[in-house]
Amino acid sequence: MRKKPRTGLLIGRATLFAALAAAAILASAGCGAKPRFAGRVILLSQGTVLVLTQDAVEPLVTDVLTAAVSPDGRYLLYTKKDQTVLRDLGKGTEKTVLPETGFKAGWNGDGSRYYVLAGCPANRLYVGRPEENPMRLFQGRKGLYVTGGSEGASIEEEVCAELGGCLFMANDTLVFSAFDAPMPRQGDIYANHAFLVNLAANPPEIQSTEFPRQERWRFVDASDQADMVLISVERNPESAELFQNKVYTCPRFQEWTGITFQNEVQLNFARWENGSWGNAGELAGVFTPVSNRIFGLANEQSSKGWNLYFMEIDPETGEAQRGPALPLQPGQVINRPVFDPDERHVALLANLGNEENITVIDLEANTTSVIWKVKAPKGDTFDARLDRLLAWLD
Repeated sequence: MRKKPRTGLLIGRATLFAALAAAAILASAGCGAKPRFAGRVILLSQGTVLVLTQDAVEPLVTDVLTAAVSPDGRYLLYTKKDQTVLRDLGKGTEKTVLPETGFKAGWNGDGSRYYVLAGCPANRLYVGRPEENPMRLFQGRKGLYVTGGSEGASIEEEVCAELGGCLFMANDTLVFSAFDAPMPRQGDIYANHAFLVNLAANPPEIQSTEFPRQERWRFVDASDQADMVLISVERNPESAELFQNKVYTCPRFQEWTGITFQNEVQLNFARWENGSWGNAGELAGVFTPVSNRIFGLANEQSSKGWNLYFMEIDPETGEAQRGPALPLQPGQVINRPVFDPDERHVALLANLGNEENITVIDLEANTTSVIWKVKAPKGDTFDARLDRLLAWLD
């Protein structure tokens, strides 16, 4: 399928027992030959960060809410109850960088900066460097929200307005979106401003721009190999009947005037959880790390039902190439994928309800294999918003 030839440390509410059970499943996966993969895949599953290799699954840290691995594989940033911790994976040392629980974290391209989003009741965005404690960059709004109660009575509850959509466009440039206005007393709360931050300035320079009426932008991914940013534009988000979502590529921008929405990605990708924004599944796509193509999932209906398959799109020509069908069904939760360092393989974490597995696609051979799977604990279900693949490292 691919035009040119391609010349992987897998690092949690799971228990040690669940991790060891996962290792047994990996060691005996399938009735045929054991699937082979190189490197290490880092996985957050049921609250435990796991390191998967060809021969073993080892738990690294437990009681984890969310986590992110630096692109150079040196650091693991993870959050637990009432603290955010930075772990040096080479030295095995840790330090608490924030006495708060984060619900989302991420890194820039060279691992020199990270961000942490703390949800309600804090509703704050922090940025930092590995050698420093993070600074608070933005305080999201909080207020009383009026909802309808029983028998027509109204109920007031404190809520946090939307704050998210964080993406490092460059090593020192961060974008995010937030609701930045007086809190509404009823109705849904949506981001209405975008923020562009120059972290190289001291103090950081923050520019804001207001979204057009009934429109919001979500910053999906930035290409490390080309001057491109992937942006999802939602129009009329206040009306489910008029809801439209389109994905565009545009050049990286230092000013808001640099954004254009002329290069529309002509394919409706399936949704996956844990996109680059928020907790819910969204229209999604990512740049492949080596070839700078747009990777996403699509589905089609045939006489035998629905088929799910992957697509790659050349962002310059719009040419689309189709990959193999996947052993998954639309509606089953697919998490944001990770690629091996050579971009020969891509791994997807799938939530099947009573089972979770990692499916690996060989992008050259157009074949798929399951390298890891585990059953859901009795009486428990997977949290598709938190369980995720973190990285695929040498």
